[in-house]
Amino acid sequence: MTSIVDITDGGQPARWRGVSFRVAAGEVPRGAPACRVECAQPGLFRICLRARSLLLARNRRYLRGVDWLRAVSEDPLELIPPQPHAIARELGSDLRAWARRYAEQLLEAPARLIHEGDWRIEPGVALADARARSRSWEEGAPVSILGLADERSGDRGSLLWDLNGSSDTLVLRAPPPIDSPRVKAARKLAREGILPPLLLWFVSGLDAFVLLDGHERLRAAQLEEIAPTALILSSVRTLPAWITEASSREKILASLEKNLRRSSSPATLDSVNARLRALHPEPERVSSRTRAWPIPGGAEAWLAQARALCGDDVPGELLAPI
Repeated sequence: MTSIVDITDGGQPARWRGVSFRVAAGEVPRGAPACRVECAQPGLFRICLRARSLLLARNRRYLRGVDWLRAVSEDPLELIPPQPHAIARELGSDLRAWARRYAEQLLEAPARLIHEGDWRIEPGVALADARARSRSWEEGAPVSILGLADERSGDRGSLLWDLNGSSDTLVLRAPPPIDSPRVKAARKLAREGILPPLLLWFVSGLDAFVLLDGHERLRAAQLEEIAPTALILSSVRTLPAWITEASSREKILASLEKNLRRSSSPATLDSVNARLRALHPEPERVSSRTRAWPIPGGAEAWLAQARALCGDDVPGELLAPI
């Protein structure tokens, strides 16, 4: 049985940073999961649920961002079961408890997304207005939710990357009607202050997030004008730390020594200390990397589907010659 472990920052007292779990070979069925990312060259992506396409995307030239197109559908994804009101009231705003619950539900889901490897679920920032743009997820700025606008362009668009990626979140289905029973129930939870967090999935090929679960909750939060919280699912790999070669390290140390001879001001000391820390990194680093499977039929099949979905309104470079 897969164990779910708390992640802490090692401080005193230790702060909770999320949960992690490792899925070993044999704990899940072999082969591609039901919900998965598929890819083909050059920079073509498809997110699908079984044979149903949810999102098509293409990296822009020079890795400047992603052009994307969502298949128009109001069908629920149901990757994890709906959260009963009794559970919402029991767990309230306890993100630690919700992270464990989502991990357990993902591991038991019939429409499997989880595959062999290491996974994390970590808290994200509160998500503000749907059309707000963010500068950086790490800075705690609000993240924009694309694809929820009422305009015709709501099912297609472009993400532009900066040094920290796009910090955007794409939805995988059309906005639910505001008078649907689930949205009404979620609005009641929002008014009580116990709206369960959204579940996002970080997709490294897009350098962005997709909304896995919580489309009704997001709609309810917008209607109630509150900022929903979010938990982020990601598959991770442990990689060796960046090690500076000995010759380069000696040159850097000599340069830092010269700097200290010229000045011992607080600003200089802070700069030297930062460089020294970089020379002696942690023995390992954790990196989010999303696994992808080949697109059946390759680039030509992807392009044919993209043309069929696009019509005359083509976002960016989505249909550029391959």
